Amino acid sequence: MVGNERLEYASVVIDDPVPSGRQILLVSGCKPVEEYLIFKMLKNGELGELRLEETTDLRAAGIERFLVFHSDRSFRFELDGTRFEWGVSLISGAALKKLAGVDLITYGVWQEFRK
Repeated sequence: MVGNERLEYASVVIDDPVPSGRQILLVSGCKPVEEYLIFKMLKNGELGELRLEETTDLRAAGIERFLVFHSDRSFRFELDGTRFEWGVSLISGAALKKLAGVDLITYGVWQEFRK
């Protein structure tokens, strides 16, 4: 499953059970791959950047979802005490709620600025 910044996922098929970031981007239609960032969704809900030549084992349970961003840099933020990396400078409230695993209707989100 490969998703975007709205956490909307689409299924892609790849023959290699241990693909590189480059391979996942190519089967996802992201070209040129050097213009994209790819993150794997870890079992604990956090995101881990996958470099172009770095491989990931799809046979391991829980490593089947990836997020792809058309971007040249990542951004960090903290959500409920957990640090995340994100591929673009903006993130929607709905995406934050999905990452937090909370109900989209009953929970609110806000940005806290620290001095």
